[in-house]
Amino acid sequence: MEWDYLGQKSTQLLVFNIAGIAWIFTETRKIILATSLDDWFEYEWTETVPLFEDYGFCLQSILEEEGILPKSGLKFFPLPSSPPFPFILFDHIRQQTDPSDV
Repeated sequence: MEWDYLGQKSTQLLVFNIAGIAWIFTETRKIILATSLDDWFEYEWTETVPLFEDYGFCLQSILEEEGILPKSGLKFFPLPSSPPFPFILFDHIRQQTDPSDV
């Protein structure tokens, strides 16, 4: 993963007054939530990620409900106290492979 790309892209979006960005990583099953240039939070897929004042999501539960992952019995958990986020941009970074490696 290119941390430079993540940092540069997040900074560009946050400078344009986007209230937050959620980066979802499949290999490590982590979610990075950037809410300002200084406030970045890391979550596991099994944790509830706050999106708005009264709403959040648990990616593990969503993937299980959609049949993408097997059921684990995980339920949504109460949101931690956090500021409201009027907009979140979801982006998925895929590992880049060199075509000559195939």
